[in-house]
Amino acid sequence: MSPLCTSEQEMEKRMDKYIFTLKSAGLHGIKKVRYAGDLTSVLLTDACSVQDYCNTRMNNDGARLVLSMFTKPQVPEDDDNVLENYLETQTSVIQEDKPLCGDGFNAAFCMGTYCIGFASNAFWSKLQYQINVSSSGETERHVWYCVSLPEHYDNAEFQEWIEQRLPLDLQTSELSPEKKTISLRPDHGKDKLMEHARNLMNSPYVESVLTSLPFSSFTKTYINKKSDFAHGLIDVVLFWEEKGYCMRVKTTGRNIRETIAIAEILSKRYGRGK
Repeated sequence: MSPLCTSEQEMEKRMDKYIFTLKSAGLHGIKKVRYAGDLTSVLLTDACSVQDYCNTRMNNDGARLVLSMFTKPQVPEDDDNVLENYLETQTSVIQEDKPLCGDGFNAAFCMGTYCIGFASNAFWSKLQYQINVSSSGETERHVWYCVSLPEHYDNAEFQEWIEQRLPLDLQTSELSPEKKTISLRPDHGKDKLMEHARNLMNSPYVESVLTSLPFSSFTKTYINKKSDFAHGLIDVVLFWEEKGYCMRVKTTGRNIRETIAIAEILSKRYGRGK
């Protein structure tokens, strides 16, 4: 946490703000807050961590709230797609045109949610931030949110942003199945891919098939983990075929979180093989 507190009084004020923010988060459906490591790694001063602060105030409701909402790591380890994207995506926060490390923003971006942070100074007391997100060899600028004060939940623009992302609201294609396009190279296995692609066109979350991909005979899952989830693209592998025929599918996903959810739906419906 930067900058660190310079006095006991400043530390108390900072934690009071954080605790009130967590209470507001709870009222808005947030049950857990994810951290990169233990609370011992979140320093308030050189000599006191958030864990130390809570340990000395176990009779305090606020301290118990911090401990009860704590969880790690920053993304769920049992979700392979989210974890893979988190590890392969780098995010920085822009401050006066200079990039700052933004691992918390990275996790929030990959999961399609907002950050909860400490109002440690004027910059980190804002609600809206410019972030650079690098993934799949490309870097894009996004606007993202970090709640650090209870009143942030009253911001109308933030409320609209939340409604667009939470709960998950998957978009459906405006095209009928027969209007969707399938583009495949004249390679070996095109007939197998075409048959499967025509089935995929029946999904309301599929827009088109963009192209065939090189064989992926060693892949044993329907969705290739290297898919470009951030741009709504998934690489479908016919893993039950010896050659592992593969094609790139354009979905209605608008971000990593939505595309991963669509990938899971398609996998359950169409990824069972023969």
